[in-house]
Amino acid sequence: MHDVSQHLREMLSNRAGWERKPLLRECYTEYYREIGSHLLPESTGPTLELGSGLGLVKKYIPQCQTSDIFPNEWLDRVENAYAINQPNGSLANLILFDVFHHLEYPGNALAEFARVLRSGGRLVFLEPDLSLLSRFIYGLFHHESLRLGEEINWETKDKTKEQAVRYYAAQGNAYRVFLKNEDRRWRESWNALEIKRFSGWRYFASGGFSGPNLCPGFLQPVLVAADHLGRYFPSVFSARLLVVLERK
Repeated sequence: MHDVSQHLREMLSNRAGWERKPLLRECYTEYYREIGSHLLPESTGPTLELGSGLGLVKKYIPQCQTSDIFPNEWLDRVENAYAINQPNGSLANLILFDVFHHLEYPGNALAEFARVLRSGGRLVFLEPDLSLLSRFIYGLFHHESLRLGEEINWETKDKTKEQAVRYYAAQGNAYRVFLKNEDRRWRESWNALEIKRFSGWRYFASGGFSGPNLCPGFLQPVLVAADHLGRYFPSVFSARLLVVLERK
């Protein structure tokens, strides 16, 4: 467990990686466009992203409000996923990009998301997926643990623990909950509209935010073709998991 300042250090490091890696930006453009395609229209209510980090969502979904657990000049406001400063049923959409696996008590967070979303509102998030390829790469080269052998702490009744701003990461949690169905309690408040897996050759070749870029420009068409073929074998090649939930 690390202090929350770890989030800030990662974000500043990510900014440097973002600026020097066009392939990474290309991957994120596709991810955010996919997220945007599942949102309810702006006329139905506001859209909020939790854990916005660099605020990249604004480039692709301009109407989205940005937030994080600490203030920054490029973010709209500070928000805690366990205690969102919004009235009941006031939001049409909630976006989480690489945030779900940082939720130590996902059941508590999902209950809070259901509170602030209107009936029929959308929760759209993108997470690491664990295929044969990505399990190896995330497990070996990423500093965040997969935590596959650990119990998921679904919820806590201790409000002090629930709202504590501290660093937690378990890259395998979305895969375990939404693909392996290790905990089905989320179904009490949510309908699953889509659960989609994305092949990750280009993403892995980009090195992510912190690793080296492994793909010279002339090889990018090869990786595009590999990602196209990889979607037919998600259990082997998937790197990203899109989950679209609708509040009942």
